[in-house]
Order: sequence, then C-alpha cells, then structure tokens
Amino acid sequence: MRTGEGSDTEDEIERIQAQRLKQNEKREENTSEEVKPAEVDPFSVDTEDEEDVMLRKVEKVNHELPKFFEHHVLYIDKDLPKDDIKQIEKYIHAYKGVLVEDLSDIVDIILADRNKDSFSLNEACPEAKIIDYNWIWECHNQQKLVPLDNFTIQC
Repeated sequence: MRTGEGSDTEDEIERIQAQRLKQNEKREENTSEEVKPAEVDPFSVDTEDEEDVMLRKVEKVNHELPKFFEHHVLYIDKDLPKDDIKQIEKYIHAYKGVLVEDLSDIVDIILADRNKDSFSLNEACPEAKIIDYNWIWECHNQQKLVPLDNFTIQC
C-alpha cells in the first residue's frame, strides 16, 4: 500500500526538522554565551576605526597649515592641465582660499598659463589679476603668500 510509504516520508520530514531545530538551538547557545572578562585584554581591543584616525590626522594637518589664501577668491582657468588643476584645488583649500567654479566680479585672482592667451579671461573679469599658475607652487614651497609681481600676466 502507498499509505505506508507516505507515512515513512512524513516521519523522515519530522526527523529532519527535529535535527535542524537542535542545530539551531546549539548555534543560539554558542552565540549567546557571554565572553568572560578575563579572556579580553582591554589593551588589545581596537576602539577606533581607520576612518576616525585618518579624519583626525587630516584635521590636525589642516590646523597646522598657514592660511595665506584666506582673503582671496581664486578661479582656475579650465585650460590648465587636469592633474595640475586637481593639485591647485587641494592647495587652495588647504591654505584656506576660496575657489569658485565660474568667473564673477568677486574673483580677485585668476590662475592661468603664462604661455596661453588670457585675453578672454581679462574680458570676463577685468578687476581680477591674472596670475601664472606657478605662483601656487611657489607659495606652497615657501609656505607663505608670495608677491604677485613676478607672476602677473599682462593682457
């Protein structure tokens, strides 16, 4: 008869379910056990994650840097090499300058390449001084605001 086979299958299912239940109970017992204080060395426990440590290092470095760009609003000519633009942006932010994406009447220094025509920059913002972008490297190297005289681009 087939009913005998069906009850064997049901018995097998119940046996497997009971096994799984026991396994789950054992797992719960293992995970719910408390760690004994003697097993944990308080000096070996890491209490800070790497991001917190890096953030504090960056903040410390920023507090130690001079703020020689802090009263300047700068614009970087988009024709400069992309790698240089990224580095210049970092220096401007690090030394507390204000960097704008678009030319406007608040810009007082435009960073450009001495070897390229900067007439259009002068037209767009006639009150700003157009300075060779190497001025940024010089300020960084000397850790001070270097006079603009040797870096001014005449239009």
